[in-house]
Amino acid sequence: MLVSNPTPESCIVQTVRIIELSEGSSNDIILTSDTDETFYIDNGLELVLNLESLNVKVLNKSVTLHLPKRWLSTSCHN
Repeated sequence: MLVSNPTPESCIVQTVRIIELSEGSSNDIILTSDTDETFYIDNGLELVLNLESLNVKVLNKSVTLHLPKRWLSTSCHN
């Protein structure tokens, strides 16, 4: 589901340290945190993103994620 024009009120802000990046199904990018939480960027590889540049920018670093609030859950996938 595409989230258009997210606002701070429509997101949960979470800071995590990324320890692994991988390619998922449907060109998704899977991010794993040091607390074993998994997040994904839906169809991220179809965008201008690629795993090599993301590895340089976020691997073993703390990042701040803005996760859309969903009716049933957040976009965090464990």
